Amino acid sequence: MLIDFENDSVLKILRNLGPISMSEFNDRLRLQKLAYLAQELGAGDKYFYSWYTHGPYSSPLTSALYMGEEHDMFSSKPALTKSESGVVSRLKSLLGRGISKPRKLELFASVWYLLPSRRATGEDQETVLEVMCREKPYFRRSEVESALAAILDFRKSL
Repeated sequence: MLIDFENDSVLKILRNLGPISMSEFNDRLRLQKLAYLAQELGAGDKYFYSWYTHGPYSSPLTSALYMGEEHDMFSSKPALTKSESGVVSRLKSLLGRGISKPRKLELFASVWYLLPSRRATGEDQETVLEVMCREKPYFRRSEVESALAAILDFRKSL
């Protein structure tokens, strides 16, 4: 995969939201979930995601992040386009202070991934709750319900 580190919107957004480090599991989790949500909020769809143990995961993104770190491509904070800045604003609006918290990022990215559309039916919502409670028992049902409500409310503004 050929990566243009200077113009890849997802990587630019990640670089603007904090340091890129692949050394700790929580660092990698944070980057994966932020990248997923950034794509969902308009940063393009360059990276393919599938469901994995901790929610949406992109193997190509992991490769790009390791490669970029190895070649010291993430030492600067690049200027963002207007569109990319809009994605950052939407991320901050959705996540608030949780934008740097891996646990909250996993919760929100997972719920977002499982919701089929902006206007999820009651049945869709119940399916999300069931899947989350079954596959991620470390999240309380009330946490999942709160994230689900926040995402549905947020999607109305898109």
